[in-house]
Amino acid sequence: DWPVHKMLCKTFSDFSNDKRPSDKHRLGIYFHEHEPSPRFVWIEYDDPESFATPKHYEQYVGRGCGYQSFKVYRPQHRKLGYTVQIYFDDGFLCNGMRPNASLVKLIGMKYAMAWRGPFLVQVLEGDDKDAEERLEGRDIDTTALGPVLDFFR
Repeated sequence: DWPVHKMLCKTFSDFSNDKRPSDKHRLGIYFHEHEPSPRFVWIEYDDPESFATPKHYEQYVGRGCGYQSFKVYRPQHRKLGYTVQIYFDDGFLCNGMRPNASLVKLIGMKYAMAWRGPFLVQVLEGDDKDAEERLEGRDIDTTALGPVLDFFR
């Protein structure tokens, strides 16, 4: 996965801690529907104690937002130690959107055909399903990219 890591990593220095807009922002990964590469973005949250829901998710994925969570890296059957949440337009299969360009490039059209529109990825500290809405957000890094791409496969 070095080419994938390298593609995303080249923008990582633009998101250092001293460039964080506020203490209510955490680093996420955005898969824009028309861009060939994912990119880091600052995600703002309402409550610094509970970062479960991005404040302005609609600017990334639209108003009809759904999400999927996972805590296990499937190929290795290994718990991640954190929760990954992927936000999307919940009508992406029936609203005429094209396959996500970033995913086409990263995982191929065979898998990307099922994933249309934009996707916003955040990481939450811990993996307690019962407390998911209370888990605190943390900055995502390139180590989450492998499990995220596996989710889309």
